[in-house]
Amino acid sequence: MTTLRDEEDRHITDEEEIFQQVHKYYEHLYTQPTVTFAESREQARALTLIDRFVPDDDNRRLEEVPGAKVLKEMVEDLPPDKSSREDGVPAEVLQEL
Repeated sequence: MTTLRDEEDRHITDEEEIFQQVHKYYEHLYTQPTVTFAESREQARALTLIDRFVPDDDNRRLEEVPGAKVLKEMVEDLPPDKSSREDGVPAEVLQEL
């Protein structure tokens, strides 16, 4: 990386300053904000207002095993020249089965 644009839209070319900006960015990204006790209690209270279950009809659909027609449509809709999983088998191979 030879140039970096910072938050103020400045172009930085100095290697050390680029490193500092990248470090600052990731430090901010992975640092959790401090939550006060009052905020924590408010978040917990808000979570109690959310239903913690899946309605029966939704659960049945989620547990349903898809039929051959649905699976065939899914395979046909796979993008060409792409692998849908880590095994590296391209969509064209699956579509020929």
